[in-house]
Amino acid sequence: MDVGVEVGVDVGVRRIVFVTRDGAVGASQVFLLYLLRWLHEHTEVEAEVLSWFDGPLLDQAAEVAPVRVLDELNEWRPARFFEVLGVQRVAQVLKSARLRWWLLRRRSGGLLYLNGLEAARVLGFAAGTPRAVVHVHDLAELDGDRVSDADRSLVAARADTFVAASDEIADALHERLGVARSRIVRHDYVIAAGVEGPLVSLHPPSRADLGIADDEVVVGGTGSADWWAEPEQFVLFAWALRRRLPQARLRFLWIAEDPDERVLWPFHHDLRNAGVDDVTTVVSGPTPFDYLRSMDVLVLSARHEPAELLVFEAVGAGVAVVRTDNLLRDAPAGLTATPVPYLDVDALADAVGGLVTDPAARAAVVARGREAASGHHDVSVGAPRLFAALRRHR
Repeated sequence: MDVGVEVGVDVGVRRIVFVTRDGAVGASQVFLLYLLRWLHEHTEVEAEVLSWFDGPLLDQAAEVAPVRVLDELNEWRPARFFEVLGVQRVAQVLKSARLRWWLLRRRSGGLLYLNGLEAARVLGFAAGTPRAVVHVHDLAELDGDRVSDADRSLVAARADTFVAASDEIADALHERLGVARSRIVRHDYVIAAGVEGPLVSLHPPSRADLGIADDEVVVGGTGSADWWAEPEQFVLFAWALRRRLPQARLRFLWIAEDPDERVLWPFHHDLRNAGVDDVTTVVSGPTPFDYLRSMDVLVLSARHEPAELLVFEAVGAGVAVVRTDNLLRDAPAGLTATPVPYLDVDALADAVGGLVTDPAARAAVVARGREAASGHHDVSVGAPRLFAALRRHR
């Protein structure tokens, strides 16, 4: 624990059992990781995590709180014995009993924090548990078939409080699940790293790993190779910026969601025709966080909204963010990025060119972005406000 960090913040509970789906890199799991770190550093809360499935972020979570994966509970010897014998029904009953006992032992003096609607299925095994809070981060959690209608009804009936990350989610909880608005807490604050902690990247590559020279100024973009991500706008922008700054040591870095070269072929074709393929590096992976520290500027110019978490993490990593004004218009993350008119390639090239050639201007954009992020969305602000809201809704 860092020397000088205030410890002993009262959040109204002394024990919190978090239940989450997995440790995959995504907004809800990153939220949990940052919240666990904050609790560990600033409070005396005893936190524990139960994850339905394993995932790469769980190792980081385990640095600040005990973590159990449901598969570990499933390895209980009596249950395994009946599985080996092929008596699956008995094995399942024993596994359920094991989970019920695990939850029952943690029922006193605390809070059961269910990180996502899918994670909240554990309420079917909980009896006599402490107050149960379900945090719904994304409207998509209410769609699809990951959670059955029966589980939705169970969660709606048994949870004490719901945390909704947007007005749309709050409306959906009320209209689709029948949750009374008096049981819904609105919490706008995306809990991002800001300047509090390290990025969630597990194995961030260096510039050398990517074949990028230290003296190159790196302008990044991210998305799929389809219509929604609008990669052709990035190509046109790269072409325009290179023409404006022919002497500059530019490097463009595109983070593709799909590594399939058949999918990326049209993008590579456009890069060659624009004459910028020799200064463009294309990487792929589901976690663009990994590449942020190699960038100087991040450009967001797609048709669909980017993940706010990506914007906050970029600012936390010291990357200046420029967005077209069709994106993040009313979103908190919009305050951290410089807006330019949508589809105006020249305006985009002018804005980014000014940052590329002026390190002081780039630093000023980063500083303004960090101030907006840390003042409203960092865990040091978001966590106390979240727990204060939960205390008011008891």
